[in-house]
Amino acid sequence: MLWRFPGCQSTAAASQDALCTILVAASLLSSPPALAAQPPTINDAIVEVSQTSYPIIKALRVETFVPFTEKLGDLLLGLPQEQIGTTIALGIDVLNSVPDETLSIFQAAVKDGLGNLKTDSCTLAPLPSATSAKAFVAIANSNVDSAKLREFRAKWGPVVEALPTTVSAICLPPVETLDKLALAQAEVGRSFGSEESRRFNSYAAPFLAVSISPNDALPLLADAKKLAPTATGAEKTAFRFAGMKIEAITKQEKQAQERAERDAASREALSQRMARDRENDARRAAARAAVTGSAS
Repeated sequence: MLWRFPGCQSTAAASQDALCTILVAASLLSSPPALAAQPPTINDAIVEVSQTSYPIIKALRVETFVPFTEKLGDLLLGLPQEQIGTTIALGIDVLNSVPDETLSIFQAAVKDGLGNLKTDSCTLAPLPSATSAKAFVAIANSNVDSAKLREFRAKWGPVVEALPTTVSAICLPPVETLDKLALAQAEVGRSFGSEESRRFNSYAAPFLAVSISPNDALPLLADAKKLAPTATGAEKTAFRFAGMKIEAITKQEKQAQERAERDAASREALSQRMARDRENDARRAAARAAVTGSAS
């Protein structure tokens, strides 16, 4: 969900950094196109992941979460900046491909779920390292076309501004709003442009796979297990199984979609072949008629 994206600060002083940090979170730390074009049958799994992740997010502590995000940021920032910039630019293309109508519905869901919350009375979750966020912003500003950045900020700025935050924390939405928020975000994912998503995945996945070794990732995995110390074993298990479930369903839906696309391509090829055959038959018939006419 958007409120979980790193760097979702909506104060006037931090809004530009927030937007770019959200983008980096979407393009580097997760994979936005993963939900693209998924059919409604996955909605139950999406809701379950949202509900089971809530107690985990709620249990995050500043003293462990911020250092963890700094380590993760340092790992990514150690990669070639030009390639990080390209990944960010491709992520912008994906996010900018969302139709305005879909984004408006999502913005309304964010406002409904979070608009009445106040940072002095809501349940707060820590935001990631501001130092890492600023570094990613600098890379984006140096490597991404300024017009593309302006379009992104104009498009997504109102959503960010709807998020109640302090300098270092963000309000969590009430539990009763989770389903609506999760499904609204899923609709955003479904609306991602297929070509933009393909370009992003084709570039980002190999880049990160080659650039980050298991030896780099393993210490982070160990640290990640310590991020929610007050979450119960049952809550962690529920979240883990929900993640496994959505992964399995997503794989099934992707395979079904690929089969449907292959079938559609086969039908189109058959239709074109039949059309060519009809055209050839018509030409041969016309030629025979012409020969017959000249002979008589």
